[in-house]
Amino acid sequence: MGRHTDPAVVGSRRAAVVTLTVSAVLVVGGFAILHEAGGFRPGHGSTPSTPSVPAVTPSSRVDDATEPGRTPSTSPGTSPSASGATSSTLPTSPQPSLTTRAPAPLVTAPEGTRTAAARPSGTASATSPTATPAKPAPPPRAGVAQQVVALVNVERSRAGCGPVSVNAALRRAAQDHSDDMATRDYFSHTSPDGVTFAERIRAAGYQGGAIAENIAAGQTSAKDVMRGWMASPGHRANILTCSYRDIGVGYATGGSYGTYWTQTFGG
Repeated sequence: MGRHTDPAVVGSRRAAVVTLTVSAVLVVGGFAILHEAGGFRPGHGSTPSTPSVPAVTPSSRVDDATEPGRTPSTSPGTSPSASGATSSTLPTSPQPSLTTRAPAPLVTAPEGTRTAAARPSGTASATSPTATPAKPAPPPRAGVAQQVVALVNVERSRAGCGPVSVNAALRRAAQDHSDDMATRDYFSHTSPDGVTFAERIRAAGYQGGAIAENIAAGQTSAKDVMRGWMASPGHRANILTCSYRDIGVGYATGGSYGTYWTQTFGG
């Protein structure tokens, strides 16, 4: 004598289990990740996300991005890890994903000068606060891009890489992006309209294979911005990728940071 189970009941239970399993899979679902990591900011820690317009005087920051795909070859003797691998071909239909290093802005507020309250006396006197030192004026636009290119080639030569040459399309993409960040007061590889650095470079007419971009804001000279980029592994890797042959540099003034720098690479 055994226990009898109706086949219809078994089938119904199995269907319920399958339904619950499918429902669980749909709830868990897939997800996409935009990897973020700290970039170079002298003297301060890193806080994720890109800011809205700071309410206090901002200082400087740097950021970099590469188009995903093959890993760029860095120069001999260097082992920096780039923020993303590069690709020799551009995806045709899907929008290119990118890996960015997006540090939070370095925001500094000048410390107020405290004046001790004077004891009451027959004559009142006022103590004026100490004036805050003026921020250095940004360099003139003419010649700054050429200075950055020259400094890039100095670093590449030290690392055993060949020089990069200015490419008209990359230069146009870099300058347009610096102008846009200064005009619309933001700091990102992606514009407020959602245009990525890869789309921007391709739209400018660059036909090369792998591409990458470094950006920075707040630095007041070509030497300062190069010092910041070279101190950060991801930016340094872009500069010292020996397979890159082309470069474009953009520089603009305005916005919350005062200066906006863009380097675009290709090869």
